Amino acid sequence: CVKCGYHCGHPSYSYASEGVCKCNECGLASIHHWENGICKKCGGKCPHKNLGKNCVCKECGLVVHNYKVSSYYNGDSVCSRCKAKCSHTFVADGDNCVCTSCGKTRSHSMKWSATPIPNCVCEYCGKTYEHEYDPGTGMCNRCRNKCDHSLVRYNDFRCKCTKCGYATSHKWVEGKSGCLCSYCGFETTGHQFSVTWGSTTYYVSDYGKTTCSRCGAECKHSFSNCRCTICGLQAKHQWRNGVCTICKTACEHSHCNAKSTTECACYDCGTVLKHEWKKSGPFYVCTKCGYLTIKKPK
Repeated sequence: CVKCGYHCGHPSYSYASEGVCKCNECGLASIHHWENGICKKCGGKCPHKNLGKNCVCKECGLVVHNYKVSSYYNGDSVCSRCKAKCSHTFVADGDNCVCTSCGKTRSHSMKWSATPIPNCVCEYCGKTYEHEYDPGTGMCNRCRNKCDHSLVRYNDFRCKCTKCGYATSHKWVEGKSGCLCSYCGFETTGHQFSVTWGSTTYYVSDYGKTTCSRCGAECKHSFSNCRCTICGLQAKHQWRNGVCTICKTACEHSHCNAKSTTECACYDCGTVLKHEWKKSGPFYVCTKCGYLTIKKPK
């Protein structure tokens, strides 16, 4: 101040012209301090009237292209002044991406991303979407990534993914007491060695097998008269001292052959037995082997 000597602190400026801004307090003119085409002092925007090589503004130093779509460059954006091709900086704009430099729009191009959580992310603008899985294939309709599936039991025949809804048949392996699905962990209460249709039961042994038709576990046989009550296998008696070593059945000795005048031998188990006589007319007949004699046995 010419009167009191006060020195102006230039608290604020206003845009005066392309080259200068002016202090609102004292009117002192000052050159613009440009940053990204905006003066940090007065907030004025550079008009970019004096452009040099490669569209660099000689006033503020900002690169100022005038992009237009060019068929000569395969439909991409090219500066009408210096012919520079836009390098594109895309941001999300709804279902599309838009370039902040030239305004070009394009559809999102989705790819799989592991962070921050598994998602679809546009490789141009970075917008993320949740996966849109096809439950029939387990494939994401957006990024084509295949779901890593978290399967749980859906019913006795199938398991289902909690992420994408994909359903698949159980993959059976032998469990502790039944068939165990290696996908979802569901275990049946027992193995499947037979199927009943109507009044008829069909055993796996009817088809030459002794394994579970689901998981392939071998039957732990439980025999009754040498027929397995689980898989239906019919075994041959293995006799020892008149008792089967497999099913523990005692031989009834119903098929015997005469061995001598006093003994007969069981055809089934080989046990040697004394004749059991019965009077039949003038004869004595062994009730086991049918041996006949007229003379009364001793």
